[in-house]
Amino acid sequence: MVVPVALAHAGWVALQLRQTLGNRIPKLVFLEWIILDAPPPFLLALKETHSPGQWKQTIDPMFSRWLLNDTTHSKERTCILFAFRMFKGSDP
Repeated sequence: MVVPVALAHAGWVALQLRQTLGNRIPKLVFLEWIILDAPPPFLLALKETHSPGQWKQTIDPMFSRWLLNDTTHSKERTCILFAFRMFKGSDP
């Protein structure tokens, strides 16, 4: 069981997770939700994370931008990669 906590455009991702995984996600938490459509580059990057051949090349630059190359956040990156592996059933 997982309860996603979503922020900004991630609300749309949380809803899709709920629709896809059903009862494995019993609740959603929205801290903030931008209800406008996500920007096309974000949607493209999200789509590319579903490709086994492209997902790592897609998320690495995102992590670099989000974490500003701060190595103190390596635990957060490891947790996100673990969650991705759990849902995708693949080894990052």
